[in-house]
Amino acid sequence: MEKMLSKFDVFGESLSVVRERVERIEPKVDKLTERVDILESAVRSHGQQIRSLTEVVQGNTEAIHSMRNDLRSINQRLEVVEAK
Repeated sequence: MEKMLSKFDVFGESLSVVRERVERIEPKVDKLTERVDILESAVRSHGQQIRSLTEVVQGNTEAIHSMRNDLRSINQRLEVVEAK
């Protein structure tokens, strides 16, 4: 019986050590979780901004192509007028 009690004492002491370590680790894990949440939010936000900027660039590219075509047309008309 004493052997059994001795083993339970050793087991209890081991659990105390583990409990102390977990108590020290928990705040660190909570802090890391908060940081990950902030990073996830930032990534989502930046992803939306990148998509928005991509749409703006595509719109500007289309406008530039349209202007280039207009300028080509104007140049062709000028060449015809100058040739006369």
